[in-house]
Amino acid sequence: MQLRNVGLLLLAGCIGGAGGPETADKHGETVVTDGVAPDTATEVEPTTVPLPACADGALTAAATGQTQGEADDFQPSCTEPLGAPDLAFGFLAPHAGRYAFDTRGSAFDTVLTVLDGCDGDELACNDDLDDDDTDSEVLVTLAAGQQVVVVVDGYDDVSAGLFALTATAVPDAEAACGDGLDDDRDGRIDCIDPDCAAEAACAPACPDRVAVGFPTTVTGSTVGRPDEERGPCDSSADDGEATEAPDESISFTAPWDGTYGFATVRPATDFDSLLVARFGCGGPLAGCDDTWSHGGESLGLDLRAGDTVVVSVDGYGGRAGSYELAIFVPNAYEACGDGYDDDLDGAVDCADDDCFYEASCAEDCANGVDDNADGDVDCADRHCIDAAGCAEDCANGVDDDGDGLVDCTDPGCADDCVAVCPEDTLEAMAPTVTGSTTGASDDYTAAAAPRRTTTRPT
Repeated sequence: MQLRNVGLLLLAGCIGGAGGPETADKHGETVVTDGVAPDTATEVEPTTVPLPACADGALTAAATGQTQGEADDFQPSCTEPLGAPDLAFGFLAPHAGRYAFDTRGSAFDTVLTVLDGCDGDELACNDDLDDDDTDSEVLVTLAAGQQVVVVVDGYDDVSAGLFALTATAVPDAEAACGDGLDDDRDGRIDCIDPDCAAEAACAPACPDRVAVGFPTTVTGSTVGRPDEERGPCDSSADDGEATEAPDESISFTAPWDGTYGFATVRPATDFDSLLVARFGCGGPLAGCDDTWSHGGESLGLDLRAGDTVVVSVDGYGGRAGSYELAIFVPNAYEACGDGYDDDLDGAVDCADDDCFYEASCAEDCANGVDDNADGDVDCADRHCIDAAGCAEDCANGVDDDGDGLVDCTDPGCADDCVAVCPEDTLEAMAPTVTGSTTGASDDYTAAAAPRRTTTRPT
C-alpha cells in the first residue's frame, strides 16, 4: 500500500497549525492537534481518536496514494460492481458543517464515496464531476466529532492508479466573486450566486465590450461574469432549458449593408461555448449556435449600415473560460487552419469538405488522437477509410475498425453494400413485418439544411 497524508491549512485553521496534524497507518491511531485553543461551542477538543477498522489511513486535509494492486473492499452505489481496487480513509470533522471531498488531479477515472462508518450508510457517492472530467467530488454535512470513511474507488476493474484526495470545509456563502469557483457549492459560481449581488463587478452591463473596426477579433473571458443571457440553444438543464452560465456581450455596428460572420475561434476559446446574437441589448433574437464544443460556433447575419447587434459568448451547461470572437466577411470556401467557420456551413477547418485534401488535415489512423481536430479519431475519421487496419467486414454485424459504424453503415462498405428498395414488401393482410437492421445498408439520410443567415426584422 502506497499512500501519503499531507496536512494542509485548508479547513479554516480547524486542523493543522503549529506542529501540524499527526497521522498513523491502518489500525493505528491519529492525534488531531490544532495549535490553537478550540472553540468549545463549535469544535471538538483535541483528542486521540482510533481509526475505523476498515480505513487504510487518516485524512485531515489532503492525501495522495496509489490504488493499483489494492483489494476491492467497497462497492459504491454510483458505479457497477466491476472489481475496481480502492483505498479508504478515516476523516474526523473538527466542527459541524459541510465538507467537500474531491479527487481533482487524479490519474484515472475515480469514484468517490463517503460512508458513516465501516458498516454505516452511504452518505454520498459521485463518479464524474461532469461529462468532461472523470475526477469526483462529494458534499456531506457532518456533526462536530463525526468520523466518516472516505473511499477512493475506480469506475471499473481497469480504473486504478495515482490519486489525489482533498477535504475542504465549505463556507456558507460565496467567499470570492471572481475566482471561477463555486466556493459554497450551491451550484452558482461567482456573480451568478446571489451572495455576490452587491459586488460592483457583478452589476449587469450591456454591452461588456464594443468591437472596433472590421474585420476584427475580440478576446476576453466569461469567468466571474454575471449571467445576463440565456441562449435558447443551450438545452443542458434537466428540464431542457438553459443552465445558468456567465457570459460576456460584445456590441458591433455594421459599417455597410451586407452579410457578416461571427464565430468563436479555436483553440483560444477554451471551454464549451455557445454564441447568441440579438438586435440590441435584450432585443429580438438574431441567432444562437451550439454546434461545437470549445469554440467553432458561428452565425451569419444580414445587416444594414448602422445596424447594431449584441453578440454574447455564453457557456453550455454553466461552463466558463477564455474566448476569441472573430467578426468577418464570410468566404465562399473554408480557410483550413484559422480555427473558425469561414463559410458559415457549420463545419470548421478540417471538418469541412473544402479541406479534405489539405495536407494539414491528414489523420494518423492508429495513434488514438484526433490529429486534424475534425472531431473524429483514427478509423472513425473519413481520411482513414482506406487505411491499413481500418478495413470493415461488411456482413458480420461487428464494428471491425472501431469507428462506431457496423457493416453497411460504414463508408468503407459503400462498394459492397448495394441498396435494395424495399427490403421487404408489406402484404395487405399482414401489416406487421419483422426483421433485423444488423448488417443492412444505410439507404436513407435526411439532407442537411443549408446554413442560413438571419435578417434584421423590420
